[in-house]
Amino acid sequence: GAGNIHVRRLSSQQLQIESGAGDVRLQDLTVNRLSGKSGLGNYRADRVTAEDTAIHTGNGDIRMTLFAGKGTSFSSGNGNIALEGTLHGKSEIRTHMGDVQLRLSQPEETLDYEIETNLGDLILSGRGEDENRIRHRVPSAADILHVKTNMGNVRMNFRQ
Repeated sequence: GAGNIHVRRLSSQQLQIESGAGDVRLQDLTVNRLSGKSGLGNYRADRVTAEDTAIHTGNGDIRMTLFAGKGTSFSSGNGNIALEGTLHGKSEIRTHMGDVQLRLSQPEETLDYEIETNLGDLILSGRGEDENRIRHRVPSAADILHVKTNMGNVRMNFRQ
């Protein structure tokens, strides 16, 4: 269906949201499993803690602020993805056409990551990189992140 969805102040085992067209707004959530799927629309979340998160939008932006997740997957066919918070476990962020901006509240040395773009710039902690793919290996890391955009820039900042 079509229409906007707003969920506030919820603590639950599972929250599943599906929308054909419309924006989704989430505030003050603590859930074990969060899943969302939208054909057309933006996802915006503030103060969300989730053990397992999977959000996909065909056309739209995903914006998460004060997010804490473990086992996270965000994807957008055409749209930007912005996240501010902490990613634990294995996380994947993908967009076909759009920018990815991450402000992580964890230090870089604790995260094993790979970021890549086919057409765009990679910017790590304010430094532009000449490559289109960067692999930062931390063999003992429990937190693993893979970020890919086909056409778009990737900006990633870490807690210092």
